Amino acid sequence: MRARPSHLVPLALVSVLRCDQGLQPMRQATSISGTVTFVGAEPAGTEDVFIVAFRSFPKTTADLYSFVPFPPQSLRRPFTGSSSYTIAVPSGRYEWVVAVWKQQGSLVEANLREAGFYQDPANPPQPGVVVVNGPLKGIDFVIDFDNMHPVCTYIPPCP
Repeated sequence: MRARPSHLVPLALVSVLRCDQGLQPMRQATSISGTVTFVGAEPAGTEDVFIVAFRSFPKTTADLYSFVPFPPQSLRRPFTGSSSYTIAVPSGRYEWVVAVWKQQGSLVEANLREAGFYQDPANPPQPGVVVVNGPLKGIDFVIDFDNMHPVCTYIPPCP
């Protein structure tokens, strides 16, 4: 006798539930938010500007793709004046909260620039470490279109 598909659904659910870790409290939604202030004129060829966070400062080009949130959430246009942002992140410690300018094209190092980052209040212009245990507010910084840095500034060599 063959099992009908309707009989397989409860069996599949039991299998999935058996692998579950039981009832646990729901995780609190965590985020980083603040205000970014735009300086300079938006460059020609701008496709996007977004804020991302890295648990550890990138040391290789492969590390550049370990940011959260993924996919990144774009800031609202126009890129002038000031704008608030919020990014959803898991709880934890983040060594670099950075604004990324993206030129039109694919998401590759050649099309990306660091356009600003949250600085350590005690030691600017070093990146400021943030610890997120819930919604974290007040992570404000400047996005400076006239002073953007290619990826190779942080991960040499530069061509």
